[in-house]
Amino acid sequence: RRRLLRSWTEELAIGEYQALVSAAQSLTERAGELAEDPTDERLQAAKQAWRNARGPLKRAELFGFGPYLEEPQRYGPKLDFWPVRPEAVELVLSGSDALDAAGTLALGAPSKGFPAMEYLLWAPGAVVAEFGGRRGEYLKALAGELVRVAERLLEAWKTGFALEVSEAGLDHVELFPTLPAALGGVIQQAAVLIEMIRGDKLGKPLGDAAGGVPQPDKCESQYSGDAMQDILHNLDGVGGLLF
Repeated sequence: RRRLLRSWTEELAIGEYQALVSAAQSLTERAGELAEDPTDERLQAAKQAWRNARGPLKRAELFGFGPYLEEPQRYGPKLDFWPVRPEAVELVLSGSDALDAAGTLALGAPSKGFPAMEYLLWAPGAVVAEFGGRRGEYLKALAGELVRVAERLLEAWKTGFALEVSEAGLDHVELFPTLPAALGGVIQQAAVLIEMIRGDKLGKPLGDAAGGVPQPDKCESQYSGDAMQDILHNLDGVGGLLF
């Protein structure tokens, strides 16, 4: 059972977060190229880089506890606050505050992370030339912030939290008092994710909470059209617990 927990934490959680950091670094490069010389080809490359980075995060979503969700780290909302709030992104776009590292760090969760970047890349009416100005500057800044947060999430798992799970039941571990508690905790997180898929990722957009009236604005990854791909990545992650 301990070997199983170690494989889950080291190969699944840490493995996917390492992939996230690497893909986020590539996304930063593509965003910088787009801002430097906006072309259709570079816009498509940035969009693909966003998708490449999104996959590892969604596959690891079943590990959405500990530093992902709990204070003081709470890295999850900084990476993936959804559904996107277009008004929050537009407010930054129309502003004049510096989009350097400090300014981006100070932005609220609705103004950064994957959903905000998705809106910048796919928003209706946006044209390629806009990435030569503040839109491109904003995208590049968000990509850099994404790398920063992803690196800290990975480091939190590598330097302690993975052991809180895999060494459950040992005297120095507080999170899970026994091995069965740790195994059950991870399985419970997978069940929570599946229920989130049913209730929030599918149910809300389909109108379950609105008398059957569809609410597309409640959809995850609504501008890129990748909502179903997000769910498939989620299910791939859950499947990794079994195979």
